[in-house]
Amino acid sequence: MKIKNTLLVAFCALGLCVSIAKASTIEKDPSFTTSIDLPGILEKIDLQGDLMYSVGPNAINAGASKDAIYIEFKQSCGNVDIFIYNENGQQIYGTTVNTSVQQMVIIPISNTTNNGYSIMLSNANGCAEGDVSNN
Repeated sequence: MKIKNTLLVAFCALGLCVSIAKASTIEKDPSFTTSIDLPGILEKIDLQGDLMYSVGPNAINAGASKDAIYIEFKQSCGNVDIFIYNENGQQIYGTTVNTSVQQMVIIPISNTTNNGYSIMLSNANGCAEGDVSNN
């Protein structure tokens, strides 16, 4: 029985040493960033409205390229519903994002129309919307 307990303690100690060693050797890659800050290739989407009373004016960045829509949540807004509508008002995309966990959403879009899209974000406290031209 003492041998089993000794082996169990040894394996636990070894596991702890390995996890500490792994945690201390992880370095942040300077080329990796979670913020898009809407580089010049993206068309900025001006969102009108607020998802929360306490959210600042720069809490949500949104932009579009010719093949994707990018939404960055810089503050937690809880669960946010995201809907994309085409020029005819038909919903072409819909999802719910927990902004406490996922701060970046990239939505691929089809480049089959020249008219554009409307984007709507909503949660329990409010909504925000904006238009995307696809020229």
